[in-house]
Amino acid sequence: MPKIQHWMQGADRSHDWMSNIEDDNRSQTAYYQIIMAQGTQISIQRSVNGSYTTLAPQVVRIETTRIQPDKDIMVGGRESNANALIFGFKDHPQMPDFDVKQGDLFVHEFTKFEIRFVFPETPGITQAWAEQIQ
Repeated sequence: MPKIQHWMQGADRSHDWMSNIEDDNRSQTAYYQIIMAQGTQISIQRSVNGSYTTLAPQVVRIETTRIQPDKDIMVGGRESNANALIFGFKDHPQMPDFDVKQGDLFVHEFTKFEIRFVFPETPGITQAWAEQIQ
């Protein structure tokens, strides 16, 4: 994890609260609370050699950016759809890592989503961006 104190060069602005941010246990606790506050289970479908395999259910937090698709905007010849951010565990001592890859599919609240991008460099948490496809 980046050391903010090094970036601030030990200036008076970085006091004891800085150690709280960089403490792995506190970060893991914070991520756990964020995910579990509105956690849900999803089962990811992954294409393997042309056929889909369903992974074991995983606990994640899903935040949608729109409830209904925007029917007025066309993107690349198709209607713009609702998006979602998915947050899952990474390197947590008691929770399994969120196993997600670009192209994976899942259903949330009767809406099918496809993973468009996985943010790989976030310490302690896996984040992915998904787009509604049905």
